[in-house]
Amino acid sequence: MHTVRNATLLPLLLCLLLAFAGQRAYGGDLLRFISARNAAMGHCSAAMPGYANPAAAVLMQGRLIAFDYENRYCIKALSTYSLSGYFPNRYLDAGFHISRYGMTAYNENRLSANVYKRLNEYISLGIRVNYSFVQMAEADNIHAVTADAGLLLQPADGFRIGAFFLNPIRSGIVKGDKTEKLPQAAALGLAYEFPFSFTASCEVYKQSDCKPQCRFGLEYKPLEELSIRAGFSSAPFVPTAGIGLKLGHFDIDLAVSGQASLGLISTCGLAFRF
Repeated sequence: MHTVRNATLLPLLLCLLLAFAGQRAYGGDLLRFISARNAAMGHCSAAMPGYANPAAAVLMQGRLIAFDYENRYCIKALSTYSLSGYFPNRYLDAGFHISRYGMTAYNENRLSANVYKRLNEYISLGIRVNYSFVQMAEADNIHAVTADAGLLLQPADGFRIGAFFLNPIRSGIVKGDKTEKLPQAAALGLAYEFPFSFTASCEVYKQSDCKPQCRFGLEYKPLEELSIRAGFSSAPFVPTAGIGLKLGHFDIDLAVSGQASLGLISTCGLAFRF
């Protein structure tokens, strides 16, 4: 019965994904949640552990604090710093995410709070509230409050279907005495953990006023302490690669991606499990 119910959700998820077409985008990092692990796998995140999908936090397997850093094209001003936390408990799991992108003259800051719950063996839901604050030199500061939602289905062992919707109600951003609509985004993805230490993931990501982006990623674990990752994303085509190390209570993740015409994007992450 649960397989039938999950199957009926897929057309609805596809409709919601396409509904974001034609909307105007605003801001550089206001919709992004960086993760070195996901960045190495073509930025797949809908059905993978991480903070992008509010429901996928149930896959983090315990309490942890994580720091991620991303630099674009070796330009310090195009860097993003983030701090995340995951705190599962017996009642309602919770998490947070703090990020900063940019430099003194222009920067985007976000504080997010997330609650998520595994409703049963097959379905998990998550909701996130974000406060964004943008500072610009010689201009009014702008701020906004948005909400995101996520869904994770696990119809069979090792198989996951994930979807998330960023700013689905299309909140506005206040700029002086004016209000502009923030962009929206949605993703629908699949992930499967093969019995021989391989994980494959693919998804379709759509941000308002942008073409749909296809993403694909692979992870191979030759050892329990070592992960080797690769992938790509389309529109434009960007290859990705990276590794992950488990050292006791610490997880270390490294990723690199980029285009020949622009340069490399490097991402690193450090997580502490307790």
